[in-house]
Amino acid sequence: RFVDVDIPDHTELADLADAVWTPEAAAIHLPWLRSRPGDYGEQVRARLTQGLAVSATTYLRARQLRTLALEAMLAGPLSGCNALFVPAMRGTVPTDAATDIAAGTGMREVLAGIAALTRPLSYLGLPGLVTPAGFDPDGLPIGLQLIGRPLGEPTLLRIADAFERETRFIAQAPRI
Repeated sequence: RFVDVDIPDHTELADLADAVWTPEAAAIHLPWLRSRPGDYGEQVRARLTQGLAVSATTYLRARQLRTLALEAMLAGPLSGCNALFVPAMRGTVPTDAATDIAAGTGMREVLAGIAALTRPLSYLGLPGLVTPAGFDPDGLPIGLQLIGRPLGEPTLLRIADAFERETRFIAQAPRI
């Protein structure tokens, strides 16, 4: 059964997610960043080193706010649902050139746009799954994101399997 629910704008959660993930990723990679920086591509190295600039207070505050935001999501949109069906991206699939570090500051905006609808809910610790859902007018793929309740991975997998068998989008390839 499908029901409409209101999902509040989670744009502000992207900054909180960055405040958690960038320092954690930097901490994990720090030994290699110091001893083998050339093993990383320029874009990845630049993104990892951003995490070194996040203060401990910013990191801890973002971790604390995650609990409150998760409680709001569980009491709100997910209160009467097994899963949410939402787009995977706000726009179309970007080109390689748009996501390259040579694109300058625009690259960061493009990368943020790619994860704008998936990152906030991952930050909350909710299980998510993206599956093909067709193609835009230019023939580029569109993704459907399923978001579940905590520990709801089996439910998401069953829903995605049923959707994929019914629509067959999973078996289609974009025009190249």
